[in-house]
Amino acid sequence: MDVIFENVCRITQSLLYEIVSATVSRKNRMFTYIGAGFFIILAVLCFFLKEIWLGAAILAFAAIYAYLTISMPKRTSKKVFETYIHNSNRDYLDIRVAFAELDITVETVSSGETRIYQYDDLKKMAETEHLYLLDMGNKTYIYVAKDGFTKGTCEEFVKFILKRADLEKGE
Repeated sequence: MDVIFENVCRITQSLLYEIVSATVSRKNRMFTYIGAGFFIILAVLCFFLKEIWLGAAILAFAAIYAYLTISMPKRTSKKVFETYIHNSNRDYLDIRVAFAELDITVETVSSGETRIYQYDDLKKMAETEHLYLLDMGNKTYIYVAKDGFTKGTCEEFVKFILKRADLEKGE
Protein backbone atom coordinates (compact mmCIF):
# COMPACT_ATOMS: atom_id res chain seq x y z
CA MET A 1 0.00 0.00 0.00
CA ASP A 2 1.37 3.39 -0.97
CA VAL A 3 1.69 6.00 1.74
CA ILE A 4 0.12 9.30 0.72
CA PHE A 5 1.21 11.31 3.79
CA GLU A 6 3.77 10.57 6.47
CA ASN A 7 4.26 12.52 9.67
CA VAL A 8 6.61 12.31 12.63
CA CYS A 9 5.49 13.97 15.85
CA ARG A 10 7.76 14.43 18.85
CA ILE A 11 5.62 14.69 21.98
CA THR A 12 7.27 16.79 24.70
CA GLN A 13 5.81 17.94 28.00
CA SER A 14 4.70 21.30 26.57
CA LEU A 15 3.10 19.61 23.56
CA LEU A 16 1.35 17.12 25.85
CA TYR A 17 -0.13 20.07 27.78
CA GLU A 18 -1.40 21.47 24.48
CA ILE A 19 -2.98 18.08 23.68
CA VAL A 20 -4.67 17.67 27.07
CA SER A 21 -5.97 21.26 27.00
CA ALA A 22 -7.46 20.72 23.54
CA THR A 23 -9.15 17.46 24.48
CA VAL A 24 -10.95 18.81 27.57
CA SER A 25 -14.44 19.25 26.22
CA ARG A 26 -16.50 22.41 26.34
CA LYS A 27 -19.09 20.45 28.29
CA ASN A 28 -16.55 19.70 31.05
CA ARG A 29 -15.44 23.33 31.21
CA MET A 30 -19.05 24.55 31.30
CA PHE A 31 -19.83 22.08 34.10
CA THR A 32 -16.92 23.55 36.08
CA TYR A 33 -18.17 27.12 35.68
CA ILE A 34 -21.76 26.21 36.52
CA GLY A 35 -20.68 24.19 39.56
CA ALA A 36 -18.43 26.96 40.89
CA GLY A 37 -21.17 29.53 40.24
CA PHE A 38 -23.70 27.44 42.15
CA PHE A 39 -21.41 27.18 45.18
CA ILE A 40 -20.68 30.92 45.11
CA ILE A 41 -24.42 31.71 45.06
CA LEU A 42 -24.95 29.26 47.92
CA ALA A 43 -22.14 30.94 49.89
CA VAL A 44 -23.64 34.41 49.34
CA LEU A 45 -27.02 33.10 50.50
CA CYS A 46 -25.36 31.77 53.67
CA PHE A 47 -23.79 35.18 54.31
CA PHE A 48 -27.21 36.86 53.97
CA LEU A 49 -28.66 34.35 56.43
CA LYS A 50 -25.86 35.22 58.86
CA GLU A 51 -24.29 31.75 58.54
CA ILE A 52 -20.80 33.21 58.13
CA TRP A 53 -18.82 30.02 58.85
CA LEU A 54 -20.95 27.90 56.53
CA GLY A 55 -20.74 30.56 53.81
CA ALA A 56 -16.96 30.78 54.21
CA ALA A 57 -16.63 27.00 54.03
CA ILE A 58 -18.75 26.80 50.88
CA LEU A 59 -16.84 29.69 49.30
CA ALA A 60 -13.53 27.94 50.09
CA PHE A 61 -14.90 24.73 48.60
CA ALA A 62 -15.96 26.61 45.43
CA ALA A 63 -12.48 28.13 45.07
CA ILE A 64 -10.75 24.76 45.51
CA TYR A 65 -13.21 23.08 43.13
CA ALA A 66 -12.65 25.74 40.45
CA TYR A 67 -8.87 25.68 40.86
CA LEU A 68 -8.61 21.88 40.64
CA THR A 69 -10.80 21.58 37.57
CA ILE A 70 -9.27 24.54 35.73
CA SER A 71 -5.72 23.35 36.44
CA MET A 72 -6.55 19.75 35.47
CA PRO A 73 -4.92 19.84 31.99
CA LYS A 74 -1.61 21.02 33.40
CA ARG A 75 -1.63 18.49 36.25
CA THR A 76 -2.71 15.64 33.97
CA SER A 77 -0.11 16.34 31.29
CA LYS A 78 2.63 16.59 33.93
CA LYS A 79 1.59 13.27 35.50
CA VAL A 80 1.36 11.47 32.15
CA PHE A 81 4.70 12.91 31.06
CA GLU A 82 6.43 11.90 34.32
CA THR A 83 5.05 8.37 33.94
CA TYR A 84 6.36 8.21 30.39
CA ILE A 85 9.82 9.46 31.41
CA HIS A 86 9.94 6.92 34.24
CA ASN A 87 9.07 4.07 31.84
CA SER A 88 11.30 5.06 28.90
CA ASN A 89 14.18 7.14 30.27
CA ARG A 90 13.50 9.74 27.54
CA ASP A 91 12.06 13.21 27.74
CA TYR A 92 10.01 12.86 24.57
CA LEU A 93 7.92 10.38 22.60
CA ASP A 94 8.24 10.03 18.82
CA ILE A 95 5.17 8.92 16.90
CA ARG A 96 5.21 8.14 13.17
CA VAL A 97 1.89 8.28 11.34
CA ALA A 98 1.40 6.98 7.79
CA PHE A 99 -1.76 7.81 5.86
CA ALA A 100 -2.49 5.34 3.05
CA GLU A 101 -5.56 5.18 0.84
CA LEU A 102 -7.41 2.67 3.05
CA ASP A 103 -6.03 3.14 6.57
CA ILE A 104 -3.88 5.06 9.03
CA THR A 105 -0.86 3.38 10.64
CA VAL A 106 0.47 4.81 13.90
CA GLU A 107 3.84 3.64 15.20
CA THR A 108 5.36 4.55 18.55
CA VAL A 109 9.00 4.72 17.48
CA SER A 110 10.64 3.95 20.84
CA SER A 111 8.60 0.80 21.52
CA GLY A 112 7.88 -0.26 17.95
CA GLU A 113 4.20 -0.64 18.83
CA THR A 114 1.98 -0.26 15.76
CA ARG A 115 -1.76 0.33 15.51
CA ILE A 116 -3.91 0.56 12.41
CA TYR A 117 -7.05 2.69 12.20
CA GLN A 118 -9.73 3.05 9.55
CA TYR A 119 -10.85 6.42 8.21
CA ASP A 120 -14.45 5.48 9.10
CA ASP A 121 -13.43 5.56 12.79
CA LEU A 122 -12.38 9.22 12.57
CA LYS A 123 -14.96 11.31 14.47
CA LYS A 124 -13.50 14.80 14.11
CA MET A 125 -10.32 16.75 13.63
CA ALA A 126 -9.25 19.54 15.98
CA GLU A 127 -6.43 22.00 15.51
CA THR A 128 -4.05 23.42 18.10
CA GLU A 129 -1.11 25.76 17.64
CA HIS A 130 1.30 22.94 16.69
CA LEU A 131 -0.90 19.90 15.99
CA TYR A 132 -3.88 18.36 14.35
CA LEU A 133 -5.70 15.99 16.69
CA LEU A 134 -7.63 13.23 14.99
CA ASP A 135 -10.36 11.96 17.33
CA MET A 136 -10.78 8.23 16.70
CA GLY A 137 -13.41 7.81 19.44
CA ASN A 138 -13.11 6.18 22.87
CA LYS A 139 -10.68 8.92 24.00
CA THR A 140 -8.15 7.83 21.36
CA TYR A 141 -6.37 10.55 19.41
CA ILE A 142 -3.83 10.52 16.60
CA TYR A 143 -1.34 13.39 16.84
CA VAL A 144 -0.16 14.99 13.62
CA ALA A 145 2.52 17.69 13.94
CA LYS A 146 2.00 20.61 11.58
CA ASP A 147 5.75 20.82 10.99
CA GLY A 148 6.34 17.03 10.97
CA PHE A 149 5.43 16.02 7.43
CA THR A 150 8.09 13.86 5.78
CA LYS A 151 5.80 13.07 2.85
CA GLY A 152 3.19 15.54 1.61
CA THR A 153 2.40 18.98 2.98
CA CYS A 154 0.27 20.22 5.84
CA GLU A 155 -2.19 22.01 3.54
CA GLU A 156 -2.62 18.95 1.28
CA PHE A 157 -3.09 16.74 4.35
CA VAL A 158 -5.92 18.88 5.75
CA LYS A 159 -7.78 18.80 2.43
CA PHE A 160 -7.20 15.05 2.10
CA ILE A 161 -8.31 14.10 5.62
CA LEU A 162 -11.42 16.28 5.58
CA LYS A 163 -12.49 14.80 2.27
CA ARG A 164 -11.43 11.20 2.98
CA ALA A 165 -13.12 11.07 6.39
CA ASP A 166 -16.04 13.27 5.31
CA LEU A 167 -15.46 15.76 8.14
CA GLU A 168 -15.57 19.44 8.83
CA LYS A 169 -12.64 20.88 10.70
CA GLY A 170 -13.36 21.22 14.45
CA GLU A 171 -12.01 23.74 16.91
